[in-house]
Amino acid sequence: MVGELLRETSVQGSEGFLTFLDGFVDDVAKELALNEELTSNIVISVSEALNNAFVHGNNRDEQLPISVSVYHQNSSVVFVVRDQGRGYDYDLLSTELSDDLLDVPGGRGLFIMRALADEVSNNDQGNEVYLTFHLHAR
Repeated sequence: MVGELLRETSVQGSEGFLTFLDGFVDDVAKELALNEELTSNIVISVSEALNNAFVHGNNRDEQLPISVSVYHQNSSVVFVVRDQGRGYDYDLLSTELSDDLLDVPGGRGLFIMRALADEVSNNDQGNEVYLTFHLHAR
């Protein structure tokens, strides 16, 4: 990952994702003077990535860690969420939100991340998601 590492930590399980995330993102937001809209988009996107990492990557195993790193590169901030799973093929997942997903409790995480982040990608293995937010565009 190119850029300056701002923060790096890990979380386990699903309890406290939002509490952890609010404080973690607030620290980054203050350091980079991010506005409220961008900060909110980051919190929502990274919470979706954490949930996907816990449910799909770590198979809901409360003992497996999920790492979260934040990089500042040029005029962007990149959040990296890594789970302990075998990964997935990002390109095979739909970029559209189908009507059959509107009434079920899951299935919208990547769609939400793609809608709120400027760029969403993953590593070759598929167990790391990169959420890029351009700072100048906000």
